Amino acid sequence: MINRQTILSFALVALVLGGGLTDVVSASNSTINYEEGPDAYIYEERVDVAAHNMTAMDSPLQYYGDNGELRSLNATQNSSLNETVMVRYDKIDDEDLRKFPRSAENGSALDAGNWTTSSASVSSTSTSLTVSTSGIASGSSGTATYDRVSIDSDPSKRVLFTVFNVDQLDSAADVTIRAVDSDGDYKAAEINSSASTDSTHVAATGQGNGYVFQQKLVDLPTEGSGDGTFDNIESVEIVVSDADASVTLTGLDVERKSTIELGETYENGEATSFTEVDSPGEVGLTSLDTLPSMFDDATIEDLGVLGIEYRASDQPASDISANYTSADNYAGYPSKLDLYQRITVPTAIDISHHNLELRTEQKFISERYKVARMAEGTGDTDFENISSWSDLSSTYNENGATHVLDASIQPGQSYVVNTLLVLQDDEVRMLQDTSPAGGAAPVSDGGIFGSIWTWITGAIATLSLGYVKLRGGE
Repeated sequence: MINRQTILSFALVALVLGGGLTDVVSASNSTINYEEGPDAYIYEERVDVAAHNMTAMDSPLQYYGDNGELRSLNATQNSSLNETVMVRYDKIDDEDLRKFPRSAENGSALDAGNWTTSSASVSSTSTSLTVSTSGIASGSSGTATYDRVSIDSDPSKRVLFTVFNVDQLDSAADVTIRAVDSDGDYKAAEINSSASTDSTHVAATGQGNGYVFQQKLVDLPTEGSGDGTFDNIESVEIVVSDADASVTLTGLDVERKSTIELGETYENGEATSFTEVDSPGEVGLTSLDTLPSMFDDATIEDLGVLGIEYRASDQPASDISANYTSADNYAGYPSKLDLYQRITVPTAIDISHHNLELRTEQKFISERYKVARMAEGTGDTDFENISSWSDLSSTYNENGATHVLDASIQPGQSYVVNTLLVLQDDEVRMLQDTSPAGGAAPVSDGGIFGSIWTWITGAIATLSLGYVKLRGGE
């Protein structure tokens, strides 16, 4: 006699055999566990972002689209990088660099209209001041003077801070940026091609951009025509002597009493904070987050963002097709995965791309790859309608290796990678498991049907027991 328990068990078997097998080995979707499965990607050595707004943007991967709206790259950064961004400090636009002196009525020291000159010329933009000379000979000099400052308290405790470019520096030229007291004594930063930046007072030794100098005045030698005692700060002078030179300042201050840590770079095998830039050009930072708080509302021009990976896992679901089916034609493998991954590197006026490669990490032995191919310039063509493929079978030649599939990637083009993998039962479940905990479900040694039967019998036992309990144990 067939009781209700038996009927329930047969119903469960019919239900699972009718639908459960399809759920395990036959699925067409964009879901794949990329920790375990193929994750093709385009690697970019560097992307330049024209204007990174520290207030509006919370990631270096953000940029302004051509319509002015904030956008993000469908990408991640290589997590193993020691330095993630490149910054040139003269390209940091921030009001804090231009607010000397603090008394607004005195007028900004970076406004050419507030300077007087002798055998020199000054000009300015909204973010910079340029001092230059022409025709300076040995033994003569040109001077630009800003005298709208008066600091009587603790002058030696102040810090001479400046961000500057050396646009011209003739071989004999000597440039000094001076904090001057009322009787002619001064403390100065020096720019001279014959000097050495090992000296505390030397700010630069050649032409270039992005220099930063900051030193406490007490640590700089006292020079000049006064009484030899540095009593106050009554002016700032930029003096060019013995030959012609031109310098552009994007930051200037002699009021602050402490130096500023400019960020964190990586040198000699460790992350290191720094306060000066005495070599021209960009500085690699471990993170934008290490910039000082004074730049929290800055705009960084031409920010270099390093090690970008446009991974398949970062692309829209519509650009991925993962089709798991039975592998009837492949002995020893009950299942197969036909995987299509489309990757596109975006273009915009505000981003510039450098050195892109299409790559993949081989996560199975070569014999498992029954198809390996790529297509370029596909646009949004449906995968089944792509006709121009390049065979990559010989490229997948080492399990665990990273392969370069194409070293001439063009931004704005779409690239599709198609791989057909033959799989074991546990591998199917592993690749379909995208739960936060990760890891595949337990498997048996009996092949796909053995695994499913184990699951069925366990489910039947559990549900039957629940049925009996609900019926009071009958």
